[in-house]
Amino acid sequence: MSVQDVTARWIDLCAVLQIDGLDTVWYLGSTAPDLTPIAPARGTQTAKSGLLSVGSTSASISLQEGVPDSSSVSLRVLIQPDNNARDLLRRAPFGPSARTTLEASLEGRQQLGIPLTIHAVDPIDAFPASGVIHIGQEAIAYTSKSNAARTFSCPSGGRGMLGTRIQRHIADPPRSKAPRIYGECATWKRRTARVWVGQVDSTGAWLNAPVVEAEGFISGIPQRDQQGAIEVELETLPSALDAEFGAAGVETKLQTGYHIFDGDNANRFDAFTEIWTVGAAFDAEEQVGKAAGANPLTLAVGAVPELFKSTDPEAMALLISAKPAAGIRAVGAALAGANGPDDPAGTISLTGGVPAAVVAGDRIKNARLEFVSSYEFGTPGSAAVVEWPAALDDLSAELQNAVTAATPGPWAAVTIDAAGSMQVEPQWSVQTPAPLLLRWLQPSTSTCWGICPGSQLPALTEAGIEPGDWPAYDPRGRRARRDNPRPSPAQPPEVGLEAGDVAEYGLTIPDAWWQPPERYMHVADSIAAGASPASPVWILAKHQRDGAEVRSTWPVVGEVAASTITGGTPGFALEIREQDRAGVSVAQVSGDEPPVIRAAAAWRDESTSTIIRQALASLTGTGANGADDVQPYGLGVPSALIDSAAFDAMDIDPIGPRSHLFDEAEDSRDIISAFCRSIGAVLTERLNQDTGRRMLSLEPSGLPVPQQSVQTIANGDWLVTGRPVVVEDSDTLNRIAFELQWGDPLQRVSIEDEDRGTYTIGVTDTDSTSEQGGQPNSEDLPLYGIRADEDDPRLIQDLLLPLAQARFAAYGYPRKVVQGQVAYSVGVTLYPGAVVTIAADELDGYDGQPLASTTALVVSVERDVMAQACTVRAVYWPANTAGWAPALQVTSTTGYSAGVAIPVTANHYAPSASPSGAAQTDVDLFAVGDAVSFIPRGDYASKVDATVTAIGTNTITLDQNVPASAGTIRPQDYASTSAVLRGYCHMADGADLDFTNGDPAKVYS
Repeated sequence: MSVQDVTARWIDLCAVLQIDGLDTVWYLGSTAPDLTPIAPARGTQTAKSGLLSVGSTSASISLQEGVPDSSSVSLRVLIQPDNNARDLLRRAPFGPSARTTLEASLEGRQQLGIPLTIHAVDPIDAFPASGVIHIGQEAIAYTSKSNAARTFSCPSGGRGMLGTRIQRHIADPPRSKAPRIYGECATWKRRTARVWVGQVDSTGAWLNAPVVEAEGFISGIPQRDQQGAIEVELETLPSALDAEFGAAGVETKLQTGYHIFDGDNANRFDAFTEIWTVGAAFDAEEQVGKAAGANPLTLAVGAVPELFKSTDPEAMALLISAKPAAGIRAVGAALAGANGPDDPAGTISLTGGVPAAVVAGDRIKNARLEFVSSYEFGTPGSAAVVEWPAALDDLSAELQNAVTAATPGPWAAVTIDAAGSMQVEPQWSVQTPAPLLLRWLQPSTSTCWGICPGSQLPALTEAGIEPGDWPAYDPRGRRARRDNPRPSPAQPPEVGLEAGDVAEYGLTIPDAWWQPPERYMHVADSIAAGASPASPVWILAKHQRDGAEVRSTWPVVGEVAASTITGGTPGFALEIREQDRAGVSVAQVSGDEPPVIRAAAAWRDESTSTIIRQALASLTGTGANGADDVQPYGLGVPSALIDSAAFDAMDIDPIGPRSHLFDEAEDSRDIISAFCRSIGAVLTERLNQDTGRRMLSLEPSGLPVPQQSVQTIANGDWLVTGRPVVVEDSDTLNRIAFELQWGDPLQRVSIEDEDRGTYTIGVTDTDSTSEQGGQPNSEDLPLYGIRADEDDPRLIQDLLLPLAQARFAAYGYPRKVVQGQVAYSVGVTLYPGAVVTIAADELDGYDGQPLASTTALVVSVERDVMAQACTVRAVYWPANTAGWAPALQVTSTTGYSAGVAIPVTANHYAPSASPSGAAQTDVDLFAVGDAVSFIPRGDYASKVDATVTAIGTNTITLDQNVPASAGTIRPQDYASTSAVLRGYCHMADGADLDFTNGDPAKVYS
């Protein structure tokens, strides 16, 4: 490329600064360009002169790390009369000419095609009758307004104007202020912008399709320099990885003052359940056979049950009335009979607390009391939001009714006071020396010892003690021994309660809680909007258990405002499926550190490329940023700047699908790097030649495939002042420490400082190590979400070794790097990760001999618009990788004659984007004159050899008849096919297995 050519292009060069949300763009050049090719999808922009300079742009990657480097470009805009450059100096909140506050939230799902009304808090008189308002970094069009109602009327298609992204705007965000509404754009940091470049003629028409020189985010606030120009610093797309992954996740707490009872689970308080004597734990009862006005009472069964024959002076009986209102009385008992203890006509003498009349149906039970009454919060079978702990007032009244006897009076008074203590006070002495025992028991069982706070309500616990591990207390306030924290009912503790004593239990009444059987978790803020059974949102709770931090996780399948369950109640109900209600309870207790609950990014059995793409695109998980916005947080890269086709092309998983949950904020580069390295890929910023935009893309990072070359740099393309030089890249890799996981990464419970279930296995390239001086160069490679048994002998052979060998082949030895300068028109379309063909007189091979041309992988491009030059660095290896041979799928069974176009599947084998980013289909990889074979499905012996005579849109025409069968069309053997197709991967046939003399393989697979 000559200097004169560069100068000619400089005269015609046009550069345009386009900032999303502004209706003005600024251009560099002598003629205002036609904005049609670069216009936003919605809204109109006007071109103004004033762009003074565009700084150089650097794009580079570390192949071994798999992630791109951050960079920025400096731009200068001159303030001129009527060029609106002073708009860049507006500052929120006071810079806009009009402002108010959003009253009602706008969901990101309210997208195009949906007219809406935006409600404001403050007067909106200062806003024009129609126009564009700005909320956050979204521009929204409105066609009319009502000053009286303080509303803006927005048409369908009015959101996401002027290139901005549709966002979610919460009018009552947790612990912050509601968003403001501005009349002009006045917020700049992280606003998306780009610089277009190309050539225009004297009328402003583009002579070639404009391309983006730099695209990314404004890094700060535009400032005036000493020359009176405004400086704008634009960070390129890779800077999105500078943010921590998960740092923007919304946190919440349990909702206090209320509790959601689902009507089916954990909603019952049992008034009391079991009372035992100090003696043996008897379990026998008899029903009174007939009414009796006085002692003795005749039992229904003729023979006296054995357990009623006790002569223990501490023996005791319970009289259970058939009339619920009569309650239950604990009375002393003595066995009597006409002819002694074995008299079949046995009787029992009740020695105290006997009512005036006993009726048929009453029961006598030996020293045991069953369930008397249960109190249910809410309505059985229906969910309800109940005030808490105010609901305990009703519970106390219910308890009083449950333990009240008709005669001689209440058996015991039970109260729960405002301080959170339960008191049990007997109203009269037991008639035997045996005291009553009161004790908590595991709530998961059907019965409890003593007064129980509920077989389904374990939230009333001692602080720090989980349900199922409750301690015993002496009724006089002394704590019982806990040698066995889970004693059996056959070994009740000998703690007594005498008449006049008050048994006071220090209950921990939580301010809020959730426990495993419950359907809903009641939280203060929205953290799982959009959750559904098909697309659950995982939540993570960090709470305390026995002094250690516990992390518990659940998938949430729905979120609704609590007011939809019971009107007027605050917070949100997170729905958890029955099969997922595992783990431990979570409680918020006054004086203790409250649990922190947040949505967590999690994937179940997902491919690596999909995880990377969703991590990049996710913003709120509501789909506001496109189909990949499925996680509750992420890096928020606009979906238009992610090349989905390139990710689809890398949708390979040599180590299998992954399941993982990130429970802490992580370094984004470390995460993306680990994912990329594990599949032999690199995240890069690629120029999409269809749209001219620069987009984040996923590209192969190992040895290049010659057929994937996107561009040739000829010997004459190097500038005279920038002829290439070859340098060594001596950063080698010969040992990898793989980190894998034992159990399910989506584990429900994990304890702080305990083994998180990971282990490490190292794989070493001993040849490379010895040849590089004996000192291994290592890397750590976490295989997030990959489960494997450390003792499985197939682990290293099948899973780790192929991955390690691929990395050792690429980076186990020093590599040659060619570096030189080319004209801007040659380098502007290049990008890190691109495969190129390089020719230069200065090249030398790995054998030390001159090398005319080679396939290389670009690692950096530095573009200088003003100097019209690009500096390119590319690495090349002594060997390349062969790609898979092109093929076509024929699904029709019609059969086709020679000369008739055969329809084929568009993208059954090849990705929908070529290495350059241009759209492609399977048939694009074939050409007229190629020697091919049609192979009927499952019948290789009947293949038909033919020559391609024509190529159409998803059609191919052959010079031979094709039988009536579905099948494939592939290249013929090595000798017959074209030179282009010979470069692809192929296998030897039976006659050509001898590779010792350099005999090439012949038959394609």
